[in-house]
Amino acid sequence: MVTAIWGLESAYGCYKGDMNVIQSLATLAYDGRRGKLFEGQLIAALQILESGDIEPQNMTGSWAGTMGHTQFIGGHTQFIPTSYLVYAVDFTGDGKRVIWSEDLTDALVSTAAYLARFGWTKGQPWRMEVRLTKGFDFAQASRKIEKSPATWAKLGIRDIERRSVPDYGRASILLPAGGQGAEFMIFENFAVLERYNAADAYVIGVGHPSDRLRGVPKIQGG
Repeated sequence: MVTAIWGLESAYGCYKGDMNVIQSLATLAYDGRRGKLFEGQLIAALQILESGDIEPQNMTGSWAGTMGHTQFIGGHTQFIPTSYLVYAVDFTGDGKRVIWSEDLTDALVSTAAYLARFGWTKGQPWRMEVRLTKGFDFAQASRKIEKSPATWAKLGIRDIERRSVPDYGRASILLPAGGQGAEFMIFENFAVLERYNAADAYVIGVGHPSDRLRGVPKIQGG
């Protein structure tokens, strides 16, 4: 999953952003529309510099102050300076948390730490593709409705091979393309991925390549 996030966020390190983070955040703080937010990010960025993790000229990122291999160039919240202070990890043991380097160790482990902090469950899929029964009540396809896979199976909902879905925990039914498209049973790890970027399309966008890297078949639904 971390590899898939890295691929989507920066094309495997090709597009990490080349804007000076301090300048970007100072501009956004001055702009005023979200001044308080970016003032806080600017202070956090200065704290990162004060810690000695990175030299000012090397602290680059997107226009929104996101940084590193697994930040989102469009400017979401993952690995903005405050997130860095909480989640970044020195896994190489050199005394610095370096998410910009061509050595990916700290960047990828920090991404894993981010997911773990928000409750990632090892061994639990983010989704299983399922087949709904004819006459399925589409009102049941709601994030507010959670049932065990066994309970869903009693309603006739099984995986694409018509087998009962293993008990990975409570799950909801998601129809990202409506009733004629792919049909997913989603688990808590889906919500954890949304903490990285709160959009169903994003979760599917990283979840699918993650599955394919692990050898899971492609999505069968339209």
